[in-house]
Amino acid sequence: MKTFHNILLSSSIFALILGCQSSDDKPPLVPEVEAIQIIGYDTTTSLYALTDTSEDTNGASRTAKLLASIIYSDGRSATTANELDWESNNSRIVAVSNGLCTALANHGSAKISASYRETLYTKSDESKVITIIPLTDVNISEKNSVLTINYDKNGTGRVDINDSGPYELSTNGHFEDNLSITDISSNIIWSSSNTTIATVSSSGTLNVALDKNATVIIKTSIFNEVNATLELNITAP
Repeated sequence: MKTFHNILLSSSIFALILGCQSSDDKPPLVPEVEAIQIIGYDTTTSLYALTDTSEDTNGASRTAKLLASIIYSDGRSATTANELDWESNNSRIVAVSNGLCTALANHGSAKISASYRETLYTKSDESKVITIIPLTDVNISEKNSVLTINYDKNGTGRVDINDSGPYELSTNGHFEDNLSITDISSNIIWSSSNTTIATVSSSGTLNVALDKNATVIIKTSIFNEVNATLELNITAP
């Protein structure tokens, strides 16, 4: 019986010691985030003025994927993008979601920062600057070489049409860094000055009604800027 009391007393003293232990002495169940560093923050990323998310082109990306290094209180680190809250200081220029940056304008730059659970850990010099390489010129061509488009000194293309088509139009983009992308049609908004005579689909398919002789202007636009003009001289049979 005495042995039982001794065991009970020892257990009580041990529990009392644990209870008196400061909460500061206990290691956290989950390591806290001590810092976030955007990888490569000391360099500026260039981004083509394109909304298309396809492959990189000539060494510059149509989109920029940012990652960050999360440093925990126990010394561990991890590289991720999805666990963070990303923010652009100019969302009308560059949008960011899960670290993926997309151009929303033809010019400008934006500073991208990352936060974790509403606490901003990145300092101003640790943010990432995304600078847009602007589109300076666009030429319209015909994919199947059925049409011969001639450009004048003002950059306006002109072509004679005497068949209803369809014609597959495409666009060549020229950028401020003197690199070019052969086909940016997926970024282009097409319009026709007379849709009863000539229409262009979102993919650049041109159809013409040969009811009468007419001149129709086809325009391309990207980010609400007109970048190319094609004048159709339509001859009815």
